[in-house]
Amino acid sequence: MDDGVLTDVNAVLTGDITLPKGFVWNPIGDADHPFNGTFDGCGFTIDFGYQNVLETGYGLFGYLGNADVKNVDVKGYFNVSAPYDVAAGIAGYVVGEAYITCCRSYVEIYMANRGQSAAGIVCFVDGGAAYIDRCANYGYLTNRDGNYSAGIVAVAQKGKITNCANNSYTNTYGCTYLGGIVAYVNDPGFEGIQYCINSKEIDGGKTQGQIVGYLGDHVADSVFDNYHYQLNNRKGIGNNVYPEKN
Repeated sequence: MDDGVLTDVNAVLTGDITLPKGFVWNPIGDADHPFNGTFDGCGFTIDFGYQNVLETGYGLFGYLGNADVKNVDVKGYFNVSAPYDVAAGIAGYVVGEAYITCCRSYVEIYMANRGQSAAGIVCFVDGGAAYIDRCANYGYLTNRDGNYSAGIVAVAQKGKITNCANNSYTNTYGCTYLGGIVAYVNDPGFEGIQYCINSKEIDGGKTQGQIVGYLGDHVADSVFDNYHYQLNNRKGIGNNVYPEKN
């Protein structure tokens, strides 16, 4: 199922998976064949080990279409080398209507080139909708001089994020947009961020917020009842859209 072709399936994990040393992980689903179906991890863990990432859209899934992903933990180390690459613990891209529930990422992501983007759960919602609930990131993100970095979703569009947590620091000096939960959202179809927490201070982004780095004016009312680690008067919303709500 990790060859980017067999993607319209329902899958259930029956135990933990640890990839052998040197095994190259090919994400499930690609741009031409996104994953459409249900993936239930049943509380088990997939350990990717050390991965040299040479493609964009990297994670457990490369591209999620109309999908339901739940109850899975992921861990490992992604060394992402190419400029403008996109990586996250669960999915690089969401291009359909995806529901991601009760997932945790312990994946460390290292990016050293300009224009890259990283997140704990989903990197880019690209023309789709992501409904993410009860997910958490524990993986350390290094993305200097990148475009977008966030604990849960780097770039959100349609969808909603609820009851999620970022529990990891970031090394992201020079990153254009940085958020504890979401780095950037400006889509009128976005339904909000609610009841989320960022427990670690994040710093180094050009536009940064402990909850959202950049929040469009027309969706500002949909982000409320979130909590973040407060030190040195860090702002919940990076571009000062109703920061008192978060």
